[in-house]
Amino acid sequence: MHWLPLKIKIQQVILCNKRFRRY
Repeated sequence: MHWLPLKIKIQQVILCNKRFRRY
């Protein structure tokens, strides 16, 4: 059950990347 934290971190990174790309 170590996938939950990993998925959350990945989603956070993707969100950050999307925001960065919007700039």
